[in-house]
Parts: sequence; structure tokens; C-alpha cells
Amino acid sequence: YFTGETADYTGLTLTATYSNGVTATVTDGYTVTGFDSATAGTKTLTVEYEGKTVTFDVTVKAIELVSIEIVTPAEKTEYFVGDAADYTGLTVKATYNNGTTAMIEDYTVTGFDSTTAGQKTITVEYEGKTVTFDVTVKAVELESIAIATPAEKTEYFVGEEADYAGLTIKANYNNGTTAIVEYNVTGFDSATAGQKTLTVEYEGKIATFTVNVKAIELVSIEVATDPVKTSY
Repeated sequence: YFTGETADYTGLTLTATYSNGVTATVTDGYTVTGFDSATAGTKTLTVEYEGKTVTFDVTVKAIELVSIEIVTPAEKTEYFVGDAADYTGLTVKATYNNGTTAMIEDYTVTGFDSTTAGQKTITVEYEGKTVTFDVTVKAVELESIAIATPAEKTEYFVGEEADYAGLTIKANYNNGTTAIVEYNVTGFDSATAGQKTLTVEYEGKIATFTVNVKAIELVSIEVATDPVKTSY
């Protein structure tokens, strides 16, 4: 037996011996006492039939955990550096020496570390039994940059200096995050008229935008001051 089980005397038969030497098989009418599965150990049971008794022993074993296993893995198995652990969806089953199983919740999980990239082995522990699974931690990498807001000034005249006021650049990372970043701009040239393509660079990624440089042309003339002599 295992602790907690109820008595089962199926198959128990007695041989009754009478004073005249006759024997008979007894299959019912007897009582059995002494069974106790509350604790483990050898238990002596007493069988009584018509005032006569006989004993036999049964063994009660403690229910012990044999192993644990992961039934459904955690939904999240890929992380980025700096992420917090998320074991949503993880279910664990315990198997006992009496053949029973049970879903457990009060297990502990150790081994998660997202400070560095790489494959990390996570250990699930419950009452001294363990099972492991792996997760992958990826480095956070810059995927691209984009112009978040354009420069306010996009029209220049020959000889003017660059003015990038209002220009903001957004960095897009492989973990889905974004950030407004500092940048370098090259390609501005107002020595000649025309459309100029400017390149914005941040950590090896680039974005471009255009400005228009106009030639300085005479629009009109007017008399600023009249000559002294105007009458002839």
C-alpha cells in the first residue's frame, strides 16, 4: 500500500480447522482489524473468525516524488539583453511512486540571466527534483534609423550655411524599441545651386533627405537716392 490508501482484502481466504480434523475454506464472515495507512511502515492485521484469530503483515509505503516534467513550455523563449524573465504558460507535472501525477505550481525557477547574450539553461525545481529548459538571449542591435521630424529649413541660397534646427532622428532596434539619437550630417554644399542630398549617419546606419540651393539672381533695381541736379 501507499499512505492514504484504503484497505483491500480482495483474494483473502482462510482455512478453518475443526476439532474433528476437518478443514474448510472461509471466504467471508471474518473481520479484519489493524489496518492503518496514515503512516508508512509494516502493519500487522488481525483476522478474526468465530473467536479465533490469525495475523498477516502488509507494508505501507510513503508517497514520494519520483520526477517532474514540463508539460507545456513557457510562451517566451527568446529574450533580448536587459529583458525580465517571463514564464507565462509554463506548466509542470509531478510524478509519484504510487503512479499518480499532479500539476504543480509552487516550483522555483532559477538560472535566468539577460545581462549577456547567449543560450541560457533554466532550472525548474520542486521538492528536490529538477528539470531544465533553454532560452536564448539576443544582443540588442541597431537595425535602422529614420527621420522623425525634418529640418525646418530646406530652402537655401548659394553661400548660406547649413541649418538643421528641428531635425530629429529615430533609431530602430531589433527588440522593437526606438530612441531619438544624436547624429552626423554630411553632404551639404551651398557653393552651387541645385538639389542636394544630405546623409544622416548614426552607428553605421544612414538616412537621407534633400534640400534645395537656389542661385542668387537680380530681381529688380530702383533709385536709392536721386542725383543732386535734376533740373536742366
